Amino acid sequence: MSYADSEMVRTMKKFNVEIEEEIIKTDYFRNPSGGLTSYESGDRYFYIEPDQLPRALPRFTYCGSMMIRIFHRGQFKSNKCYNCYGEGHYTRQCKNERACRVCQVSGHMEGTPNCPEYSGPQPEVLPFGGKDDIFSNHYKCRFLHNHVPVDSVEHAYGHDMARMNGDSDLAQKILQAPTARAAKEMMKCIQKIPEWEAENEHVLATIVEEKFEQVPAATKALWDSEDKILVEAIDNPTELLWSSGLSKEATFNTKIDSWPGKNRMGRILMNARKKLRKDKKGGSPKLIRDVSHERKRKERNSDGSTAQMMSPAKVLKEPVLAPAKLVVNLPPPDKPK
Repeated sequence: MSYADSEMVRTMKKFNVEIEEEIIKTDYFRNPSGGLTSYESGDRYFYIEPDQLPRALPRFTYCGSMMIRIFHRGQFKSNKCYNCYGEGHYTRQCKNERACRVCQVSGHMEGTPNCPEYSGPQPEVLPFGGKDDIFSNHYKCRFLHNHVPVDSVEHAYGHDMARMNGDSDLAQKILQAPTARAAKEMMKCIQKIPEWEAENEHVLATIVEEKFEQVPAATKALWDSEDKILVEAIDNPTELLWSSGLSKEATFNTKIDSWPGKNRMGRILMNARKKLRKDKKGGSPKLIRDVSHERKRKERNSDGSTAQMMSPAKVLKEPVLAPAKLVVNLPPPDKPK
């Protein structure tokens, strides 16, 4: 990096670690034969006592306006391969045949008839995923979160994650990210506190409810899903917490109990759908929109102004006061003499 050592030290100290500043080393590029050159690569080596690390440092963070990557011993939890599901090497190093992500046996792909967990098409399952899918957190739609306009659920979630973990500057950068994917990349820089793990699902569920309450197209889509099992389909073995861990087709054709992922995102959406039905008491999406317009009409004051919207779910109605009148008592004019 081109930043000064002092800036790098300041960046590392925000993680509450003490650095031996006098022995910071700079790395240099090597020539084709492996020898060191006199050209600095920009990489820095810091020396930190192992017992100073309360937990693994994040892999990514910001130094000034530049994103950097941090490497240290003990940072990686496992070197399990997600291509062949063997141990002792990473996926990028694997030269073996790709294994099924459901039964972890090579020779067939997940969601195909040769897989023992193949179910065939399941009409009761509705997989979703991708930035153009309205159920996705990356779907671009404008709504209010804590009185602040956001461009997607991912923007709002990343903002709250950064703010609740003590990084207000990064929270604002996430709100201004051009895409939801860019916002997600910024979230990798957040150093999470232990309390966040207990709160993150509730935070996300609240944001999802706000989206499906405020965006009419999203409300209709959730309503039209009826009683289907909503499941986020991400074909990535590292996304097992929130999704099925499979592609849409494989998710649709694999037994529900055999999905490798936990599908937290699908459960959040189904809970939001249940709440929506309870709040609307059996109305249709068209009636929902009509009720919304009727509510806005009733909120109008007698002078034609609209009540101040304090949150997506609550309206604060202030009393309408008549304009004040200024009365000045002047003495009668003098009579002519």
